[in-house]
Order: sequence, then structure tokens, then C-alpha cells
Amino acid sequence: MGLFVKKPMAGIDGQAVITSQIALEDIVEKGFEALTKDRSRCKILVNMSL
Repeated sequence: MGLFVKKPMAGIDGQAVITSQIALEDIVEKGFEALTKDRSRCKILVNMSL
């Protein structure tokens, strides 16, 4: 049962809800802290290649 299968959702543009992309080393300051201070930020993507 614990298997999660990611299915694409038709009609939803995922890029439209990403508010910023950050590097892994910035996850606390620009990720967690930003989300707790500014509730309007929808999604912050951690980009492993930055």
C-alpha cells in the first residue's frame, strides 16, 4: 500500500504556482523561513543543479 504514483493533472500549469527556485544550501533561509513569513508564497522549488 505505501506506494505513491505521481500522475500528471490535466489542465494545471505547475510552473504557474512556483514562486521561486532556490539552491539546496539556501533551503532554511530562502525556503522554510520564507514560507513561514510570507503565506502568499505558493511553492518554492529546490533546484539541485543551482
